[in-house]
Amino acid sequence: MDRRKWIMSQQLQDVLFLHWAVPADWLCGMLPPELELDLYGGKAWISAVLFKARDTHIRGMPAVPGMRTFLQLNVRTYVRYDNRRGVYFFSMDANSLAAVQTASLGSFLPYRQARIEMVKQGTRIRFKSRHSEAHGIEEIELVYEPQAAIIEPAPLEIWLTERYSLWTKPGNRLYRLDIGHLPWRLQYVKGEITENSLAGFLPEQLHRLRPVTHYSSSMEVLFYPPTIEKNVKNR
Repeated sequence: MDRRKWIMSQQLQDVLFLHWAVPADWLCGMLPPELELDLYGGKAWISAVLFKARDTHIRGMPAVPGMRTFLQLNVRTYVRYDNRRGVYFFSMDANSLAAVQTASLGSFLPYRQARIEMVKQGTRIRFKSRHSEAHGIEEIELVYEPQAAIIEPAPLEIWLTERYSLWTKPGNRLYRLDIGHLPWRLQYVKGEITENSLAGFLPEQLHRLRPVTHYSSSMEVLFYPPTIEKNVKNR
C-alpha cells in the first residue's frame, strides 16, 4: 500500500485495451533518453486504451467543472527507468476542453482535444475518435462486445495492464507519476476495427496487425504527486 496521500481520483468505465507487438527499432528515438524500452518476448508493445472518465476530482474537493464525464483515448508504450516498470504516453486525447487545458498545462502531459464518441447498445459498444493537426489525421473507429467471463490473466496480460507508473519529460526534467488501483478484472473481447490511423509516426504495417484485446467494466484510479527523477540526460 502506497503511504503517500493521493492528490486526485478518477473513475474509469468501459475500459478497452488494444495491444500491438512491434519491432523495437520502430521506436528508436521516440523516447526521452533516460527511458529504456520494456520488451516482452523480444518485442516492444504499443497500446491504445479507450475509456469513459467520471468523477475526476482533486482530493477533498468536488468534481472539476467540465471534467465530470468525458471520453479519452491514450496511446502508450512500455518502458523502464531505474529498475521500475511503467508506461510512456505518446498522446492522450480527450473530448473535454477543460481536461486538455488542465492536464497539458506547461506541456506536462501530451493531452490533445479530439472528437470522440462512445455509444452503448446493450453489451455492444461503438467507439470513434478523430484528432486532426497540421501533420495529418489520427483516428480509430471500432465496434466491440465484451465476453461474459472474467479471465484469469496470463503473464503477458498482467505485464500489459498492471502498470503503476508513467513518465513524462516537459523541458529538461523527467517526472514520474504513480497511480494506484486494484488489479484489473479483465474480459476478452469480440469486435472489428473499421478505421485505424493511430500513432501515425509508426510504419503503416501497425494498422494491419491484429491487436490483443481486453475489456474492464470499471476501475477507480488514484493519482499521487509527481516525482522529479534524478540523473536526467539532455539530447
